[in-house]
Amino acid sequence: MKAINQYVVVSKIKNVDKKIGGLVITAATDTEGAVSRGRVVSAPDAYDQLEEGFVVRYLTNGGWDIDHEGEVYRVLRLSDVLLVE
Repeated sequence: MKAINQYVVVSKIKNVDKKIGGLVITAATDTEGAVSRGRVVSAPDAYDQLEEGFVVRYLTNGGWDIDHEGEVYRVLRLSDVLLVE
C-alpha cells in the first residue's frame, strides 16, 4: 500500500488513560479529544517531511478508515496532520 498525492496513511496509536488530580481521564471522557496520535505507514514520496515510522498528531475527525489485509488504517489529507513528534 502506498500513499499518493496529498494523502498519508497512519496506524492509530491507542490513547492511554491519564490520571489528573486523582481522576482517571479516559478516551471516552476526554473533552479535548480533537487530536489523535498515529504512526505513519505511508507518505507520498514528494513530501519528505513525513517518513514511515514517524509519530504524528492529526485531527480526529479528519480522514477515513480503511481495512487493508486485516488491519485498520486511517487515510488523512496532509492538511489534517498537525505535527510530527
